[in-house]
Amino acid sequence: MYVFQLNANERIFKKAVGSAQFDDKAGLGALYLTNERIVFIGYERTTITSTVEEEIPLEHIEEIKAAKTFALLANAIEISTIRGRRFRFTIEDRDAWIEAIKERMDKI
Repeated sequence: MYVFQLNANERIFKKAVGSAQFDDKAGLGALYLTNERIVFIGYERTTITSTVEEEIPLEHIEEIKAAKTFALLANAIEISTIRGRRFRFTIEDRDAWIEAIKERMDKI
């Protein structure tokens, strides 16, 4: 089970099992969408003893777009931030995730 601390008025809207790639890390775990941020918690792919936790405040998202895995599978989301970071999440129901993230961003 993946656990992270919620802020005072923070609520979880979506959760999915998936993978993440960012910086020089790749992990398997869970992706969460809250009313404030996107949170990934999991384990590094190369060693399941090293945990990975990363968050993206919704107000830091510069661009979000649909992507494909292996140029065939429509199951990835790419996010770039105002701080120049890039994330790639592979999850089921990609389009519903993009819509939900954009909806949450509009409410900030």
